[in-house]
Amino acid sequence: MPLLFNPPRGGAPTPLLDNPSVSICIMLFLLNVVLLLLSTGGLAVHIMLKQVCEEFSLALFMALVGLESLVGSMAFMELGLREHAPDIEWLLRGLLIFFLNAVQVITMIWGGKSVYWAVQVEECKQTARELLAAATGCLMMFGAIVAMTLLAIHLVFYPSFVLQISYLRKNR
Repeated sequence: MPLLFNPPRGGAPTPLLDNPSVSICIMLFLLNVVLLLLSTGGLAVHIMLKQVCEEFSLALFMALVGLESLVGSMAFMELGLREHAPDIEWLLRGLLIFFLNAVQVITMIWGGKSVYWAVQVEECKQTARELLAAATGCLMMFGAIVAMTLLAIHLVFYPSFVLQISYLRKNR
């Protein structure tokens, strides 16, 4: 079943679809803001304490997490403020969230490998303990947000839009 609703001929306006869960959007917005603060704090530790794990770019990982959480918080804030929108707008916003989530999964895998290998190096554990702890915290929270976003898309948003469009098609 195609996702987009085709309005009846004759100039009728495209119906608006309801936001399936404003509360999930607000929760994901707040979690992304907390992650942004956590990654910024980790970068502050890196800069102020001059902790470096030479072989692994944990600071770059936290900077990417911060940037992606900033984009995610803006996207979910926008979704949370929107109660109704046409189907094409939901589709475009869904594609943005999908692309962001794909980038987040790639970043999370790379960051997970970096943290894992950094923990194996004794020098990193001794000289960059706080940096390693901050990167591990970012990784764990990042993973939780990515998982919650994927679950929300697949279990709440997509099924709701399919039901709404199906209802509109039956009642034209």
